[in-house]
Formats: sequence, structure tokens, C-alpha cells
Amino acid sequence: KPVPEEELESEGAYLFQHESAEVMCYRQATRRSASLAKAWYDLGTTLLKLRKFELAIPAFRSSLKAQPSSTQAMLAIGQTALRVNDLAAAQDGFSRLQATQPDNDEAYRGLGLVYRKRRDFVAARACFMWVRKLRKKLKKH
Repeated sequence: KPVPEEELESEGAYLFQHESAEVMCYRQATRRSASLAKAWYDLGTTLLKLRKFELAIPAFRSSLKAQPSSTQAMLAIGQTALRVNDLAAAQDGFSRLQATQPDNDEAYRGLGLVYRKRRDFVAARACFMWVRKLRKKLKKH
């Protein structure tokens, strides 16, 4: 039995309103970037504790997407990706950290490890030299 056209129109309007509410809810949830970033970061650290390294990387990426200035997420991406030999993701995490915090010795150390695994010993050595230089600078202060 065919459904009357008026019912179809009202059902379509209801679905449209319903979808709009879902979209609005999603936007509200993602608008709270700091709390969302923390939730993703916490999920990533929980996955690390469970030794689910490959699953932790996307969680840390989501944290960084929710809060692009999160140096904590950048470092976590780099370190976790390095652990599973995902050198592209590791380099991305450490490079972002280095660009955000040029005096962060962990960024240079991580990049040095990435380059060493890639057998680019000249770049690795340069990064490790920066680590030494930055750590000496910290000791003076």
C-alpha cells in the first residue's frame, strides 16, 4: 500500500531536522577542543599501556587534530610511531614538535632516531649534536 505524499514530506522534514540535530551535536562536541583532545590523548595512553601501539597512533592524531598546538600529542605520535617502525608518522610528530618548540631536545632526539633507522647518519648526527647543545644550554640555566 503506497504511503500518502503528505506523510512522506513530513517524514522527510523530520529526518532532516533529526540529521541537523546530529550534525549540531557533533559540532558542539568537536568545538570543545581541549576536553576532546584530552579524551583522545587519554585513550592513546591507555592503548599504550595495553601495548596496542598501532591503535594508539590514530588516537594521538585525533588529539592533535582537536588541539593542533598540543606538543604532548606531537611527542606521543613521534615516540609511538617510532616504536612500531612507522618512520613517516614518527618524523611527522617530531618535526611538528621541533617546529612548535625549536628548543625541545626530545624533538631532535626523536628525529635523530628516525634518521638513524633510515640510515641517514649525517642527518642523525646533526640532530644528536643539537640534543647535546640544547642540554648543555639547559644545564647552564
